[in-house]
Amino acid sequence: MEGGTIATKLSRILIVGFGGFIGAALRYIISTATAKCFGNFPIGTLIVNILGGFIMGFIMEASTSIWPISANMRIFLTTGMMGGLTTFSTFSYETLYKAFMRQPAGAVSISRHVKIYY
Repeated sequence: MEGGTIATKLSRILIVGFGGFIGAALRYIISTATAKCFGNFPIGTLIVNILGGFIMGFIMEASTSIWPISANMRIFLTTGMMGGLTTFSTFSYETLYKAFMRQPAGAVSISRHVKIYY
């Protein structure tokens, strides 16, 4: 976490936590709704992962060009909501962030861990 007062850090933790709550609730709603339609096949997981990846990409691109948002709103939407909706979107964000911040070793390291475990 970047510098700042303890109050700033705690407010960001609450912002991420609230976003995570909303994202996790959405994941649950989508998963249970699709289970009713498709049975035990985890199509809901596929839907939230694809949806989360697209939304994360849109937020990241739009927030740097056509739709400037505050740092707090960005962590609410990306780390919080999309992180709660799907862990894959968080992984994608962290990998791309390292790559774009000129930290290719970090991006390669993250990707290598995924290959090892999956």
